[in-house]
Amino acid sequence: MKTDFKVLMALQGMEIGGAETHVLELSKSLKSRGADVYVASKGGAYVPELEAAGIRHFTVPLNSRGPRSMIASYFALERIIRENGIKLVHAHARIPAFLCGMLQKRLHFRFVTTCHCEFYISPLLKLLSNWGEKQLAVSEDLKTYLASNYGVPEDGIDITINGIDTEKFSPGTDGSRVALEFGLAKDKRRIVYVSRLDKGNCSVAYALLQCVEELHQLVPKIELVVVGGGTEAESLRKAAQNINARLETKAIIMTGPRVDVNRIVANAEIAVAISRAALEAMSSGKRVILAGNFGSLGIFGEDKLPSAIATNFTCRDCAPFDQKSLRTDILTLLRMPTGEADRLSRYGRDIVRKLYDSSRMADDALALYERVLKSSRPVDAVVSGYYGFNNNGDDAVLKALLDDLRALKPDLNAVVLSRRPGVTAREYGVSTVFRFNVFKLSRLMAETNVLVSGGGSLIQDITSTQSLLYYLYVIRLAKRRGAAVMMYANGIGPVRREKNRRRAGRTLNAVDLITLRDADSAREAEALGVTVPESAVTADAAFGILPRDGDADAAAAKLTELGLKPGGYFLVSIRSWKYLKGVEAETFEREISEFCEYCKLKHGLAPLFIPMQPENDETVSRRVAARVRGGGAYLGARSVGETLELIRGAAFVVGMRLHSVIYAISVGTPPIGVVYDPKVRAVMEGANQPYCVDARAIDGEKLRACADYIIFNRAAISSALMSYAERSRVAARRNAEMAVGLMERDMF
Repeated sequence: MKTDFKVLMALQGMEIGGAETHVLELSKSLKSRGADVYVASKGGAYVPELEAAGIRHFTVPLNSRGPRSMIASYFALERIIRENGIKLVHAHARIPAFLCGMLQKRLHFRFVTTCHCEFYISPLLKLLSNWGEKQLAVSEDLKTYLASNYGVPEDGIDITINGIDTEKFSPGTDGSRVALEFGLAKDKRRIVYVSRLDKGNCSVAYALLQCVEELHQLVPKIELVVVGGGTEAESLRKAAQNINARLETKAIIMTGPRVDVNRIVANAEIAVAISRAALEAMSSGKRVILAGNFGSLGIFGEDKLPSAIATNFTCRDCAPFDQKSLRTDILTLLRMPTGEADRLSRYGRDIVRKLYDSSRMADDALALYERVLKSSRPVDAVVSGYYGFNNNGDDAVLKALLDDLRALKPDLNAVVLSRRPGVTAREYGVSTVFRFNVFKLSRLMAETNVLVSGGGSLIQDITSTQSLLYYLYVIRLAKRRGAAVMMYANGIGPVRREKNRRRAGRTLNAVDLITLRDADSAREAEALGVTVPESAVTADAAFGILPRDGDADAAAAKLTELGLKPGGYFLVSIRSWKYLKGVEAETFEREISEFCEYCKLKHGLAPLFIPMQPENDETVSRRVAARVRGGGAYLGARSVGETLELIRGAAFVVGMRLHSVIYAISVGTPPIGVVYDPKVRAVMEGANQPYCVDARAIDGEKLRACADYIIFNRAAISSALMSYAERSRVAARRNAEMAVGLMERDMF
């Protein structure tokens, strides 16, 4: 599976202990496989080893339940997760799990936990505990504990191990440096005990001290090395000093907490331990007595393996520990024949290598991560754009977008944000939500894999700042709710206001993928400072649209009704525009009407006016058509496919609306672009079509020259357009391929 992902490990501290060592080894193993691992804890002795492995550690007071520490930890974790783009958090104790569970509701990362031991249970603590979306338990009995005491579904709990670095803990480990430090002579019959020495957890430690004193006469060279620190360490040290004084030799050595346990264990003949410490000793080729406060299994061998595995070598619910049995087991091992001792050592080492190697622990974690990250949200995509406004061009974009996505993903579950949800739902057979219903939007984004923002010119403020802010809000909402975001074949710009430019750049840098419909948009995105997400210049989604059955017949019927024949007319698509006022508006309308008269007189072509968005186009189209001497034909709004067929039959298109130009290019009909927005010029230049006039300073002479040239060179222009259109269709399909890839992505 994919391993180049980011994961945050959250635990109380990195002092010496079983859970801490588990996190250390798991983090190192994941890092070695390519994962980007972060660790948050109060810190401790293992931090240098983490950092030496290239793992970043953040010091956070996750060991404290005090209100000030909890608040500080909450905001520290939030900052770590946000600033590092972390989508997966793995908690290893109740305090970090509680805080991460709260943060998940806001940041919408995926969240798992590992249960390393049983906790004190109270009604309040049970209520506050959060065991994540999926869980790991380090033994079967802990799995049962989670299910019985916290109501965690057993099918969501995987069993893992306390993985051991079998190279670090091996029979070949050099312990000479530690031997020199503590004066460990080679001829000693040495027992090593490794444990956290806290109050209520030291019965075995005190018993071992007594055993050494009792066995000293029988085994004069017996020596005990106690490794660990904790609240009871000083009391044990004093007890050891008293025994050493009575024996008049240093039979007991207290090392305190150490991170080089492997080098200390290398000097042992026998180890007394449970859990991870026992497995580490076994991996080092030492004979082991399993004994701890929870219970005792005695000398580890084949007969003890099932019980040891069932409790993760902790001896929970096994026979109670007693000092007499411990003393007997120590004598048995010290008197064991060499051949039998070697066989027992090899068996323990083989068990660890076979069942408890740290690579298996990493495998367990990765399998759980994959399950939780690939647990699909119910909605594949939410589609956001200028939909439901009865705009032929944007309707074409939506149709093409949905058609392309469904071609690649037939079971697509998409929801479109629309101004008129009912109309959009009926027209495209898709679920819809009113685009301004913020409550539904918030819930919807939490249920979707990907927000598809586009196509169209959404990131611009030439229409209005309010429009830009809406689309930026939808993007930010999706990211906050854990959805990926794709800008789908977008036109970027113009964004004129400096504050809007900063807003747009900041928001776009947080998305996952950007495809742009033209090179101008790519340059504008760069100017906005967009550098983070993957991006590509593709093509407007509308290039991929194809007429439906019956569209050609409907278009032909309309032409007959109007007394027009294919090739005997040209199509005009104009719109009202807030910057066309007063004299400029009058000049614009006069020049267009006079141009229509010119084409009728010189070329015998009738003008056919079609509104792409009736509420903005109909009035001006009817007014200009009425000014044409001899009459200009006006045809009300048509479907996308029918409009395409009408454009296919035209001699050329005068297009102010962007998608009238795109339709023309798509079917090989030469366009003349009336540039009211840079996007019109951009698409014309992309198709290598120089036939443009400026809407606000319209040049009638240039307009006529463009028409003359197109009419006399139509075949060549049409051929070049068809070739370009085919390339654009391929590029447009790439948008859908990338979108589906994002929907089906591994969330790593």
